[in-house]
Amino acid sequence: MSDLPAGIYFALLPQEYIDDAYELEVQGYPADEAASLESLRYRQAHAPALFLGAFLAPSPQSKPVLLAFACGTLTSSSLVTHASMSSHDPSGTTVALHSLCVSPTHRRLGIGRALLEEYAKRAREGAMGGVQRIALLSRASLRELYKQVGFKEIGESEVQHGQEKWYDMVLDLNPAEEDVQAPAEAAAVPGGADLQSIPGAAVPASGGTEPDPPTMDGPTQAQVIAALLAERTRPPAPDSRTAATIPAGELTDARGRNVQRLRCLRPGCGSLILLEGVGELREGGEESLFDLDADRPAPHPLFPPITPSQKWWLVTPSPMAFENVAFSRAVPPAAGDSGGRARKYLGCAECELGPVGWCWEGATTEYWVSVDRVGYRT
Repeated sequence: MSDLPAGIYFALLPQEYIDDAYELEVQGYPADEAASLESLRYRQAHAPALFLGAFLAPSPQSKPVLLAFACGTLTSSSLVTHASMSSHDPSGTTVALHSLCVSPTHRRLGIGRALLEEYAKRAREGAMGGVQRIALLSRASLRELYKQVGFKEIGESEVQHGQEKWYDMVLDLNPAEEDVQAPAEAAAVPGGADLQSIPGAAVPASGGTEPDPPTMDGPTQAQVIAALLAERTRPPAPDSRTAATIPAGELTDARGRNVQRLRCLRPGCGSLILLEGVGELREGGEESLFDLDADRPAPHPLFPPITPSQKWWLVTPSPMAFENVAFSRAVPPAAGDSGGRARKYLGCAECELGPVGWCWEGATTEYWVSVDRVGYRT
């Protein structure tokens, strides 16, 4: 992978960054090619595992800044089609890459190419889940750029958008050994151009609101996500321990940070939620005293009820600090809530067990996870 400036990292794009992605989209594509805000929301909602961002965290206390993103949907076709631009087929085996955009202020730093390489790496590591290739459309002037990353030119595409011709490019995630081409053997790029200099270098977007995805037999969206993120999914048995079975001195280090990984409590799931050293143990405190079960008759059988002595893991500064977490829709403030702010519940992104924690709706840098509602494993 290309060398990157310090502080840049890759993570799936949370819903709250869609507006930022849209800004990059309109900066990177002509008005008649840029995806609509509704299109980006559709892709993030229906194919979140295919929506990857490059972020910069200026400091531990600040909200990370979105520098670039790549997004796509699944299709049953081996090439990008008009239909794939406006739908997501969960049973598809081809990732149709629709957008690759880099902030104008951060081009020519290697971010675009590194993002595409990371995107391909994640797809390749989940190939056993059914994803076999990444397909995109390229302008004639950009074909050699994609070849540097391993894409092959198939020919002129049947998909035409505007006056310009587009060309089908495909990256086979499981190529035959003799077909593998090392980066050094790829064709040279004329004029010293590189991927990170491209404002938007993938598929022309379709306008308008995206339709509902097709209903068909095949893998569910959760299964697709699990396959593409295999390195972050279910660990092997045994199941995680609960906080009640762990001596207090074995939960935190000298800084009060978690020394064991936080995982989903559901037997057979165990999805990794938080790495060691990320959460800070807190107890008491006005903001941590929130009843996760206030709007439900009783907690899930796996969960103890929230009490005034409840301990919490405080996670900062953004959702990217988590390895795997899901957020609920905004919950209006309860009657008599002096804070008067809506909140969101946190849960397991794989099996949807929850709530295990909460955060404020909107701009926030604090995420609270109940010590007793997650499992622990080193």
